[in-house]
Amino acid sequence: MRKIIASLDIGSHTLKLVVGEMFKNKLNILACVDVPARGIKKGFVVNPESAVEAFVDVFKKAEEQLGLPVTEVVACVPASGIECFLSEGYVSINNENRIIGGSDVTKALKSSIYNKLSDNQEIVAVLPTKFLLDDALATDMPLGKKAEKLRVKTVVATVPRKNVSAIVKCLERCGVRVAHITIGSLGDYYEFKDSKNSTEVGAVINIGASKTTVSIFNKGIVTGVEVIDMGGDNLDYDLGYV
Repeated sequence: MRKIIASLDIGSHTLKLVVGEMFKNKLNILACVDVPARGIKKGFVVNPESAVEAFVDVFKKAEEQLGLPVTEVVACVPASGIECFLSEGYVSINNENRIIGGSDVTKALKSSIYNKLSDNQEIVAVLPTKFLLDDALATDMPLGKKAEKLRVKTVVATVPRKNVSAIVKCLERCGVRVAHITIGSLGDYYEFKDSKNSTEVGAVINIGASKTTVSIFNKGIVTGVEVIDMGGDNLDYDLGYV
């Protein structure tokens, strides 16, 4: 079965849709399209009718390239109001051999957010920082190892639900389901990730058309994001004035 993934980036000036297929552990890009954004300001929906029209345009353009419809996406939502906090969870390994499998890791990650969120928050990332086997042996990769209990320490990133709800409603009107949500800061980091910055503390600064996002990373884990309401448009205006 083909594993095709679509990701939608929602900007003030442009909507960008990338469609790729995972094949032999590599992502192959099948389509990359963009259309002018309408009804969007700083990543937020301000005019639902215009936004829906723009979403329909970008999906139609992608379908013309692909020859098949896009029915679900990973949506990139605004990082404004993001909160990052430390958490932890654990799971008992109940199989006969006490060998940790993928489902055990998933359950441990889920337990780290259980009853930790308020009703007005939406999760954008659960990032493991350390796994512990039987509360003693630390490891970065627990799969296939033997233990009676798996504990995980995580950084949980959430955004206000209002950042997500209007976008989801508009996409549903287009017949597109939001499979996952994310923030641009995570993509910004992985664009520049290497062996050096994955072991240090640093910042990634993304200057957009109407806003600038400053993302702080500690050894590859996002720990904070600040959004400044100034971007390339302001620079263009000031340079033109001078």
